[in-house]
Amino acid sequence: MKLVSAPRDLSRVSIAVIDDNRNFLQIMRGVLRACGVGESFEAANAYKALEYLRSRDVDIIMTDYKMPEIDGIELIAMIRADRNLASRAAPIICVSGYAERGMVEAAIRAGADDFLVKPISPRDVLARITHHLARPLAYFETDSYFGPDRRRIHSDTYKGPERRERLVEV
Repeated sequence: MKLVSAPRDLSRVSIAVIDDNRNFLQIMRGVLRACGVGESFEAANAYKALEYLRSRDVDIIMTDYKMPEIDGIELIAMIRADRNLASRAAPIICVSGYAERGMVEAAIRAGADDFLVKPISPRDVLARITHHLARPLAYFETDSYFGPDRRRIHSDTYKGPERRERLVEV
């Protein structure tokens, strides 16, 4: 597979890809290799992904939306909720063959940074990876949520009890 050269050196980037479809994992392996990604980890289910993520820090996580036992939404929520997970604040891209509004909103509510619809193209994958590495979102935490701050305008004028604080600059 030949890909237009990456706009930045990705040889030190590590990406975890979680999907129950072996063909998709194989495709992603080739895409990431063609993009110049230094290290990729593949898991066919959330259990293997969590086991790996407990011992390693990755730069980006890509997870399928629909998987047996623990789906992508549950996995995203588990990653974001685990304070001991080194990759807790890594950008998460949810990948799905379906793009219904409710599915995208569920991924965002769970703490996903982005949503990518299958079939994927190498250019789209490269664009998403480089975007999240070049312009990472700030993360914040409330009693019920840890994840990307979706606000585009950050105002310091509100000082009330509902004020959100930025916790992590990724």
